[in-house]
Amino acid sequence: MAENKSEAATERERPMGWLQLLSEIGRTAKASMGGMMPAEFWEHMRASHKEQLLAMRSLIDARIARIEEREAQAKERKVTKIAVQ
Repeated sequence: MAENKSEAATERERPMGWLQLLSEIGRTAKASMGGMMPAEFWEHMRASHKEQLLAMRSLIDARIARIEEREAQAKERKVTKIAVQ
């Protein structure tokens, strides 16, 4: 874990930092409140986590599609030679 506040802030800024934080919060909550919460609650929490991951996947897929589209457009461009007198 982070040694000080600036390191903690840096960890949150990393791409996976916030995901790790959410995961840690979930584990801590389940450990401390596991017996107090009904099983249905945890089923909804798991489903919610899955939906968050699917949402991130859709963002990644969309970005990949844009990159591939740009690559295809770049290949279609042709160089035209212009004679200079």
